[in-house]
Amino acid sequence: MTPKAHKSKHKKNFFERIFFGKKSVRRKKHSSSRPPLENPENPLKKSYKKKKSKNFFSSLFKKKSRHSHKPSLNTLKVDASSQTVSTSNPTKLPPVKLKKKKGLFSFFSTKKRRKHKSHTFKPLSANIPQSSSAPQVSHLKRRKKSISLEKRFQRRWRKIKDKFLPRVTEYGDKKSLSLNLLSYYSYAITSLFVFLGTYAIAYIVYQLTVIIAASTFDIDAVWYYFEVMFPVGNESPLWTPYSIIAITLSGPIISLLLGLYLFYQVSEEEFMKPLKKTFYLWLSFHFLSQFFGAWTSGIITREGFGYVADWMYLNVFYKFSIAIGMLFIMAFIGYSATNIMLETARVKIRINKYNKYKFLFSQAFLPWLIGIIILFLIKIPNKTPQHDSAYAYDMIMITSLGAFIIPMFFNNFATARIQKRKLTRNQKVKNNIIIISLLLLLIAVRLVLNNGLHFIIDFSINISAY
Repeated sequence: MTPKAHKSKHKKNFFERIFFGKKSVRRKKHSSSRPPLENPENPLKKSYKKKKSKNFFSSLFKKKSRHSHKPSLNTLKVDASSQTVSTSNPTKLPPVKLKKKKGLFSFFSTKKRRKHKSHTFKPLSANIPQSSSAPQVSHLKRRKKSISLEKRFQRRWRKIKDKFLPRVTEYGDKKSLSLNLLSYYSYAITSLFVFLGTYAIAYIVYQLTVIIAASTFDIDAVWYYFEVMFPVGNESPLWTPYSIIAITLSGPIISLLLGLYLFYQVSEEEFMKPLKKTFYLWLSFHFLSQFFGAWTSGIITREGFGYVADWMYLNVFYKFSIAIGMLFIMAFIGYSATNIMLETARVKIRINKYNKYKFLFSQAFLPWLIGIIILFLIKIPNKTPQHDSAYAYDMIMITSLGAFIIPMFFNNFATARIQKRKLTRNQKVKNNIIIISLLLLLIAVRLVLNNGLHFIIDFSINISAY
């Protein structure tokens, strides 16, 4: 071959690579060492057939057949008696994955594409009609999941509940900023039960302190649910100015110390659970009202804490000025406790600027109002009390709790720190047990003290040589 011809051939290959696609010259030299195109032993093996030259325009308009290697039914041989299917090729066909078409305008197409349930071909025997003598194969249908009666009831109850009581997620619903007041019903019920249970605890501590203080002066006592009666009578020589002041002052002093301690704990604790915080806050309010509210109630009714003012021979002006000052102290404590009350919410959306007063109404004001009515009914005396104004004394003292709650609605600068923590099922069960046990405590106090408990406590210490 002349050098001119070799040069022209090289040019021809160069122009072919540009216009018709890449064409390797080296493959021609080593094509003899490759296996033959048709392999009779393994027809499914890929053959090294020369690929046609690809061009940019040819690759756009060329369509590949999806099932080009799928065997046709003409190659099948069916034996009706044995119901066996044999092909010209005994080897199994590999599974073929069906790829979706990806084109330029596939994104804008509205036509629904066919969804393939499986990426493998169905068995070819399914397309062949079987003879009547052959046994029919029963195709297993997919069973529907059976829904229990309990789940059906829960779903229907949830649909009815969502119409009247909108559901709020654990971390808040960003779509709705203002919530319905009825959605706070769980907070109101929980806070009401805690209010009643904590009153029972504070009442037990107050009256036991008075009974123990009276026993130090050899005065026995009978404890009823509406008062503490002293069988020695009002004209006994055991009653002295010192004993009267000590006995009537012991209960309010212990209540003041416990109330200040609990209020300090609940205000300083950063990470406290909402139910625990509600419990501590209501308990501290009850204890503090048995000191500050007891003074106001005692001056009006001249019972309980009012005996201290009488035996200290205070003027009427000083009595009422001290009572007004104590109410202002209660209002200041309630105003500063607004952020603590807001932190008892489990979701931040419930205390935003749209729902803040709804939460305070359901968590503080409504339980206090309903709780007063319930306690009014529970503490009605079943017999004539020794102290005529004992019932009024207790009711005014409980009502004085409003001095803690009403100032909360005027605190516009209160902020709350709420932890994003989901309650597990076990935690919800524990909370429900605690809430119900608090309610049962109040009922137990009412039933046990119905007929009265007589306390005779003797303190005797004898030290002598043996």
